[in-house]
Amino acid sequence: MSPFKIFAGALAACLTLVAPLAATAQVVATPPVIPVGPPAAKPATPADANAEYILGPEDTIEIGIVGSADKMRARIYTDGTFQMNLIGKVNALGRTPRQLASDIADLLKKGGYYANPIVDVEVTGYASRYVTVLGAFNQPGLVPINRSYHLSEILARRISDRPLRVG
Repeated sequence: MSPFKIFAGALAACLTLVAPLAATAQVVATPPVIPVGPPAAKPATPADANAEYILGPEDTIEIGIVGSADKMRARIYTDGTFQMNLIGKVNALGRTPRQLASDIADLLKKGGYYANPIVDVEVTGYASRYVTVLGAFNQPGLVPINRSYHLSEILARRISDRPLRVG
């Protein structure tokens, strides 16, 4: 079976699951987008929703302060916090890296450690958001979600050139 037929079969299976909802749903021109998690602390605008990743448990981040040669790497705990030198526990859950950098800068300034710190937060490991792809794909299994994806994008990256065995 060709990769196109596999993709078409997967798409048809998805459509049969949502067919009962079609009578009450609005017609949308674009494919559905897989949500990436809880909303940010303040409501995001549609333009911001696709712009930045929202941090969650088990993600790994790297924090740098301009003027300091050291960078700190941390894993976000299941409660949404991580431990940072000088300021202690910091809540990262539901924040974007940019929002978290601003929070850390404020805490460092309030603590009297820096006059006007410039903080950079980079996500180095995406672990809190993922989907599972099963079936005859090149790489079935977990796919980390680091932004909003269409279902077709995820499946297209995993399409198999192996023939399906029937029977």
